[in-house]
Amino acid sequence: MWLVRPLPLDGESLYSILFRLSLGNDISTQDACSVLLGAKQGRDLDKLSPFCALSISEAAELTEEQAIALTCYRWNRLITPNMPATRHSLDWLPALPSRKGEVLPLAYPRCPLCLEEGTIPYARINHRLAFVTCCPKHKVFLVSKCHACGNHLTFPNEQPFLCVACGKDQRDYLETAPQAFIEAQENLLSILERGWTENEHYGAQYSFVFFRLLMWLCRMLTSKSWGKTLRQAIRSVGGPQSNVEENTLWHRGNERIYQLSPLERAKLLSTALWLWGDWPRRFIDVCRSVNLFSHTILSYGRNPPFLLLDPVREALLKPFYAFSRAEVNSAKKYLHKRGRRVTLSELQTLTGNKLHAWSNEGYAGRVCIPYGEGRYWKLDGINNQVRASVKVQAHIEGLKTAQWVERALQQALQKNCR
Repeated sequence: MWLVRPLPLDGESLYSILFRLSLGNDISTQDACSVLLGAKQGRDLDKLSPFCALSISEAAELTEEQAIALTCYRWNRLITPNMPATRHSLDWLPALPSRKGEVLPLAYPRCPLCLEEGTIPYARINHRLAFVTCCPKHKVFLVSKCHACGNHLTFPNEQPFLCVACGKDQRDYLETAPQAFIEAQENLLSILERGWTENEHYGAQYSFVFFRLLMWLCRMLTSKSWGKTLRQAIRSVGGPQSNVEENTLWHRGNERIYQLSPLERAKLLSTALWLWGDWPRRFIDVCRSVNLFSHTILSYGRNPPFLLLDPVREALLKPFYAFSRAEVNSAKKYLHKRGRRVTLSELQTLTGNKLHAWSNEGYAGRVCIPYGEGRYWKLDGINNQVRASVKVQAHIEGLKTAQWVERALQQALQKNCR
């Protein structure tokens, strides 16, 4: 069936092999994926299990080892202890944006100069790693979005260094990567390939434990509550400077890191690696300087690695303080004397504590918007169940609630007039 069977190029990904296989046999990539994978075509091809990758490898005449080397499974038990076959983001392996029902992703990190050099443009599997931010050969940052219009650079196309939306050449916007960032990236890749790293205090550690700790530190450095404070504290003691773009703060968890530009992500990694350089002494000193303790540090994820858990319990242990009834009553009296309403939100602001244990106390009701002035004022005085049904129906028809109510009233009045 397959007349042309492309051989894998150096560091090529499974996405790229599938595209070249379909191109050589003059069929669409979607049809090729349907034939080879069937119902599994909606998954992230680079994260397919080895059994699914073998079906593509047979069409391209690859061995089992070559097929696994084309996918992210080459890093199983190196970057994560157990890699699931999923299209969602994993630690250091972000999900690729794609349209519903399509196989190929909208964006794939690339170096335009590498694609220009080769006779056959292809995607590199190493570029899937979130800590790979620059090309070590050409010393430029990778791109996945157009620098001019912000659109995803489609993968692949006839001219992979051009934006399909605006036609701008991405080679004109390339940023040179400092040598320090390239060396840090090479160090991380060597740890990943070796499978272990060493720390002066804790000795040899598995690579997936190290990368788990590195992701935890990056989450802390990009968090809304403590990120800016931590970065300023690190800068004040001679650490590297890093910034977080404001438009990425609404993302959660790892996605906040993945949405950073390659330059900002490289700066973030250099800050995290600076903390690792004298682990855990620098980390403990920085956390103490900003009063950051165990109950907050351990809230940035599940199953913290031992490299983090041990120093936190030894030097930064501070149990969450629980307010007694007498303290809550004193806070209520304080607010009452100053003429402020004794509400849960006022108490939380005063004490700096969420007061979960006292959330069911009888507090004063919140101040509501006067009748007829709220957002849904046309539904004031109507049964809650009817209100909810109206909002749902208005949303389904693509109308605002007020517009839907007005239209329904007009139709009812017209029927009565008849």
